[in-house]
Parts: sequence; C-alpha cells; structure tokens
Amino acid sequence: MAIRGHRSRLFRPVLNPRISPDGRLVAYTTGRMINLVVIGENGQPDDERSVCGVSDDPNVTVGLAEFAAGEEMDRYEGFWWSPDSRSLLIERADESPEPLWHISDPANPTKPAQSRHYPQALTRNADVRLFRFDIGSADHRASNMAFASVEDLPEVWWDRRGYEYLADVHWSRGGDPLLLVQNRRQTADQVLAIKPEGSDPHVGFASQHNILDGFSLAADGDSFTGEESAKRWLPTSTLTVSGSRYWLDLIHGCPTWTPGGRLITAMPDEETDTMRLAVDGHAFTPAGWQVLDVLDVTDHDVLARATRDARAVDVVSFPLPEDGQEFIGSYWQELTDDHRIDAQNDTGNDTVVRNSAGPNDAGGFGNRFAIDSASDGCPEPIVMNTETGVWTASRSGNGMILFGRTMHDDRSVMLHMFGANADSGYSAIVANHADVPGFTPRTEFVRLGERCMYAAITLPSESSPYAHAEKLPVLMKPYGGPMHREVMFSRSYYWDSQWWADQGFIVVSADGRGTGARGLHWDHAMFERFDLALDDQIDAVCALPEAMASLPLSRADCGIPAPDLDHVAMIGWSYGGYLSALAVLRAPDVFHAACAGAPPTDWTLYDTHYTERYLGLNPTVYERNSLIKDAPNLRRPLLLIHGFADDNVTVANSLRLSSALLAAGREHTVLPLTGITHMTNDETVAENLLLFQRDFLRKALAE
Repeated sequence: MAIRGHRSRLFRPVLNPRISPDGRLVAYTTGRMINLVVIGENGQPDDERSVCGVSDDPNVTVGLAEFAAGEEMDRYEGFWWSPDSRSLLIERADESPEPLWHISDPANPTKPAQSRHYPQALTRNADVRLFRFDIGSADHRASNMAFASVEDLPEVWWDRRGYEYLADVHWSRGGDPLLLVQNRRQTADQVLAIKPEGSDPHVGFASQHNILDGFSLAADGDSFTGEESAKRWLPTSTLTVSGSRYWLDLIHGCPTWTPGGRLITAMPDEETDTMRLAVDGHAFTPAGWQVLDVLDVTDHDVLARATRDARAVDVVSFPLPEDGQEFIGSYWQELTDDHRIDAQNDTGNDTVVRNSAGPNDAGGFGNRFAIDSASDGCPEPIVMNTETGVWTASRSGNGMILFGRTMHDDRSVMLHMFGANADSGYSAIVANHADVPGFTPRTEFVRLGERCMYAAITLPSESSPYAHAEKLPVLMKPYGGPMHREVMFSRSYYWDSQWWADQGFIVVSADGRGTGARGLHWDHAMFERFDLALDDQIDAVCALPEAMASLPLSRADCGIPAPDLDHVAMIGWSYGGYLSALAVLRAPDVFHAACAGAPPTDWTLYDTHYTERYLGLNPTVYERNSLIKDAPNLRRPLLLIHGFADDNVTVANSLRLSSALLAAGREHTVLPLTGITHMTNDETVAENLLLFQRDFLRKALAE
C-alpha cells in the first residue's frame, strides 16, 4: 500500500482496508490484529502500528466477518469507523464451536488438505462479539496508541444467546451505532442502539412488526450480574423488534439513520403482502413496491432498489414524510398523542386492488390483496431509471451513477446524473466499449400455470439448423431456489439459453414460488418444502404447449416449434442442480433426463444461516428434503457434476448421492472436476462442460 508516495510498513496479510471518514487514517486487519496507518501530511512519512488484537488461538479472528455473515447475510465488514474517526467497532469471532471440515485435492495426493471450521446446519455457530476501540488523541499519531487485547476493550452487550446472529452494523452521524441481531431461527430480530459506557439499557420506541399470534418476543432488560458486571460494558437499547412464523429476510442497507436522526428499517407487511420500509416504526413506502435493498438515505428520501414486477429491478426514490407526520388512511397527517396507529395495521384501508405484480401472482394460494400506491396515500415514488431492466445505483450528494441492463441492448448502460433524475436534471451516458456476443436471444416472456409463473422461452435462432423444426425437446433451465430469479428483463440472462436453443432445444426458465420479489406469501410457501420448486416446474411443463401456441411469430423466417413433452430434460447448478436431480428422482414421468451441477443433495451439509432460514431446526424436515433416500427411485439418465475444490457445496453431496445410487443398483454418470470450486471459472473447462452436457442429453433423450 502506497499513500502519497510513501510505502507503509504493512503487517501481512492486508485485509479489508477502510479509510476513516476524515480521510486521515486507514484501518485494516490481518485477521489477528487491527492496524492503523496515519497518512503522512506535509511530506511526513506514514505512521503505522498494531493497536489491538487477539490471542494466539487460531480459531479466533478480529476485524473479519465470520463465514455465515459473508456468505449469507451480505455483511462483509468486520470493523466499522465512527463518523468522527475517533473509534472503531470491532468484531471478534471464535469459530471453535463449529465443526472442522477438510477440503482435499485428490488429484494432488502430496498436497495437504485445507482445514477450516464450517457452520454446518443443525450444529453450532461461531461465537461473535463486538468491542469498541477508542483511538484517543486528536492528532491520531500511531505513536500515541498503546496496543490492547481486544478482550480488554469495552464490549457491546446484547442477548447473544437469544440473538446469536450479528446481521448488520451501522454507524453514522444520525444517531448511536445500530445493530441488527437475529435469533437462530431467524423468526425474530431486534434493532439495537449502542449506548455510552455506563448507561442503563432501556427500550426505545420499540415498534413491533408482524408480531403474530402465539409468537412472543422479549423486549429487553437482561441485567448485568455476577462476573460480567466487572467487565466494561456498552449497553444497548431496543429500538424495534420484528417477528414472523416463517422467517425474516435481511434488507441490505437497513437499519440506518437519516442525517437528521430518523430511523429507517425494513418492515415485512403481511397485511399488504409487501416488503416495505418504515421510518421511526411506521411504513412509508407504498404497498405493492417490494423493496430489495437500500442504496442511500437523506432527510428527504430513501433511494432503494425495488420492484412491482419481479422480472425488473428499478432504482426508486421514496419520499419521506415530514418529521412528526405519518401515513394514516389515505393522507399524511400530523400525529397527536391520542391519534396513533400501529405499524402492523397500516393497510391504508379504502381501495384495495391486486398487488401490481399481476393477477394470480400469489392469489392462488391465499395471499391478501395489496394496496395500490395511487390509492394508499403514500407520496408517489420516483423511478430514476427510464428503461425497464435490472438496475442499481450509487449516490452521493446531488450526483448519482445509474447502472443497468435491459432487453434492448447487449451492453450494460451507465448513466451519470446530477440533479433530481434523468428528465429534470443533468445526465450523460458513460460510453461502453465492451464487446458484444454478436446475436440477440430469441426469447419470449410468458406466464405459465395457474399461479402465472413468470417464464422465459428461448427458441432456436434464424441461423440454427433447428430454426424451422416443427417439434423440439424441452430443456428446463431453472434455479428455483429461495430469493433468486432467472426470468429478468436483461438480455445477458439469455445468452447461455440461446446457445442451448441452437443445439436443438426449446429452453424454458420459470420462476416458481420462493424465488422472491412477488410478496411474502409467495416466498413463505416454500417453508420446510424445497420440493415445492419441483411442483412448480411440473406445472410449467404442463402449461407449455398452450403458452407456445399463443406466441407471436417474432421472426419472419422462423416458426414456433411445438414442445415435445415426451422428451423433457432439466439442467441446473447449485440449487438448480438439486432441483434437476430431484426432477428425475421424483417426477420421472415428466422429466426424462437431467444434468445436476454441484447439487446440495443433503441439506445437513450446507450452512446454518441459509438452510435453517427455510428448513428450520427439525432434523425430520432435512430428511424429507434430502435426495439420498430417493436413490432407489432413479430410472432416468442422471449426470452429476461437482468440483472437488468446492468449499461452498462440498463434493460430499454428490459422492453421498452417488454411493446411494450404486448401493441401489441405479446407473448414473459422475463427472468430477479437479481444482474447480463452486463455479467453473476456467474457460476451457466451462466450454467443454457445456459440450459434455449437450452430448449427454442428446444421447439420453434419444434412448
């Protein structure tokens, strides 16, 4: 690291360097120590030293996010600057409670196995704690900073037994540092404010979101007793609590303060079937707008990624109500002591309409109607992007960069804006000279089945030898897992599908229940039932002939082939690999061959935070969702593909299923990938893997 021409004497490794808000310091971690670099001024050299650390226990880290946080919570930070650059909040993680796993390289028998702790489902998690380090003198010179053991620093207190997940930390000038903590089952969370040392814990306004019948949450108030009372504690106060009988999704960017000190939190609103945002405990984003994550917050608005159609992601400015106002009925009203409403009953009453995601999106299985944003009284949101697509943004002050992909361009679009939006401010397109694939996917969007699943159908291109085929086999190409969609308004999603279509397939991706952005009920239907994804894929296949018969002729020289439902295959990776194997094991009359890449065949081999969110803590549920017991049912061709270096979904998953298939006398094919992790990042391997799968499916469907 070189700063202003001076090369600092860095401790190794340099992990997660972060510049202080005042620009005078750089903090980083080695995993064992927190180090500070004071940037030299007026020609002075940089000054650096280690300021705090942990013991020699190799299982303990400092300043790093534990595995579950980085992999599943979208939290990659392990320390946080104070807004005045005078303090750090530092995570200490002890991974010793977690099982010790060993990842080996069978192709190199002289190479030792890599060992690490892994938060395996239904076992213990890492022990995560939070400490505060005060830098001290205003001149920030490292020579004035004495080294401290992190365990001797003031520790942040919260009920770690009841809420063992530290999901997020936020520290800004708007208020006290904020924590979002979750219980093990992720059915309850708390937003906590860290109070100064010596303060008494107390409850803030503590709005309770979706506290359901038969579900209770302790508010706060465990006291410091016994030996713990001798420690230096930083108490916390509870600002909000939330609960669900299913699970609570994390919305990145929440909780947070506005600059003026108002609290922004996520609010899963069961009444309107909408993931909303709340200010000081009261919803302010319109029902029907599913909020995906928060990008930026001012005193006037919240900039977020949100959608009313699960196939698109918009960048939306949601206006904030004036301080002291909240939405009541169909208008914003000044609050008085005797006129308040509970956030969980904030439905907007009066006019009710279907969620703008469309009729029957979730209504087929008992969801409630959502409120149209035009009739629920919320201020009208401003969509910043002018084209439909998949968008994100970065904003600072009056400037903003919009980035997105659409169905109208092969290249991504980057727009630099200054002012309100592209129509009322100044904007300029940032030129993109990236190469293009040289073809346009022949993709049509339809809805399939009684639940009107969003689906994309990709057909052979004009130059393909199959362009005029009257009938073609069907290749289902889903992901199907929680909170991930394959059917999006972006060309790049269908480049791979077009290659498969040109090999002689009708390629179909269908997003069923659980895939996100269509309401809470749509997602919660998958609770404890990963096989629900297969039910939806079966429905999609059955509905395909009618949907294709209604497709318009999109190319003058190309017809619309009929789907051959006697020759249906499925391919997928990760959860999609699980779904592909599940398809031929449990629905062989519908699916006649499958390629399953990196499939999690035994969910007890996956991590705690993801798996337990959807399957809970009952081992019987895991047995029911495992593929191992289905091995004797295989009677269709199945190709298992797995990288031996995969440390996310380990190769043990495919090996266990293969062993069970062999024990049951069921023929199958296994393709091991040496040196490959969870994704095929080698171009040669990726290309040949496509060809191998194509040839496997052609042979399998010809038999």
